[in-house]
Amino acid sequence: SLGRKVLKPALTLYYVMKSPDVPFAIKTTIAGALGYLILPLDLIPDVVPVAGYTDDVAALMAVLKMCDSYVTPEIEAQTNAKLEELLG
Repeated sequence: SLGRKVLKPALTLYYVMKSPDVPFAIKTTIAGALGYLILPLDLIPDVVPVAGYTDDVAALMAVLKMCDSYVTPEIEAQTNAKLEELLG
C-alpha cells in the first residue's frame, strides 16, 4: 500500500517529464521532486516508520498538482501498466 502511494505519483511525474510537450521549466521542477525522493537527506528521514516518506509524498503530490494539465490518458496508462508490472 505504501509502495503504491509513493510509486504512483513518482511514476506519473517520470512519464510527464519524458513527454516532449512539457516545458523545460516544468521538467526541472519534476526532476527536483524526483531527486528529493531518492536523496538520502530529507526533512524526515525515510527510515522513520510511517512518517519517513510523508515529506517525499507531499513534495511529489505538490508537483503533480502543478503538472496536472500535462497528465494525459496515455501517461496514466503507462503509469498503471508499470505499477502492475512492479507490484502485481
